[in-house]
Amino acid sequence: IRESVHQQKRDYTEYYRVCRRRLNDPEALAYLAQRGISKETAAAYWIGYDPAADPAGAPGAIGDEYRAHPAPRLILPTNKGHYVARRIDDIAEFAKLNPAGNKPGLFNTRILNDPDAGAVFVTEGIFDALAIIEAGAPAIALNSTNNAEAFIKRLEAWPTVATLILCLDNDGAGSKATETIKAGLRQLNISFITADICGAYKDPNEALVNDKQAFTAAILEAQRRTAARPDNTSFYIDHFMKADIEKFNGSKRA
Repeated sequence: IRESVHQQKRDYTEYYRVCRRRLNDPEALAYLAQRGISKETAAAYWIGYDPAADPAGAPGAIGDEYRAHPAPRLILPTNKGHYVARRIDDIAEFAKLNPAGNKPGLFNTRILNDPDAGAVFVTEGIFDALAIIEAGAPAIALNSTNNAEAFIKRLEAWPTVATLILCLDNDGAGSKATETIKAGLRQLNISFITADICGAYKDPNEALVNDKQAFTAAILEAQRRTAARPDNTSFYIDHFMKADIEKFNGSKRA
């Protein structure tokens, strides 16, 4: 993964504007096309391009001394003070920069407050969320499985009326984060389902690139399922409704 994150108590809005204006650069467009993402989708989410980005002046991967790492990177904002910088060349050296103390933020959570959102997909990476958006459905990204609890805290503060469709990566970290989110959503009584929308592929973006038609069909099927039986509803029926009914009947007899 050629990715870096950058987070400080700063406002990078102007930097995002500058990078967004560079989105027509052939290198940036070629990389987006390779990932199955249109320029229009990228621009709508303020994604930009920096031909010589060096997030946080990160230390080198070899030794402890400082090394500058200017490289062509897509700039993917998560909020005013945090962005992901995805390296788009093929150089392996210094491919992943992870400045100490910087934590990735949640991507596109504003969609959770849209009363017309209906069902919202929850993914791990930004490009997974963008793949789903490209296919015509709303999506957010945790940006890290370590953000599972942060996601639940965000929903505690600002609940959503949308049904969430959990489709994290099919690996150990993804499964663990999914269970954490499911437990939190049940406590908050937020409707959700889990869905495999990737088929034989490892994540939503790979599924989009390799078989957009099948991927889009899987998204439509997941959306259809949200109207049938959200997992938290079945959990409530199976585990709590009986107790609630007995409690209600007991109060009537009293």
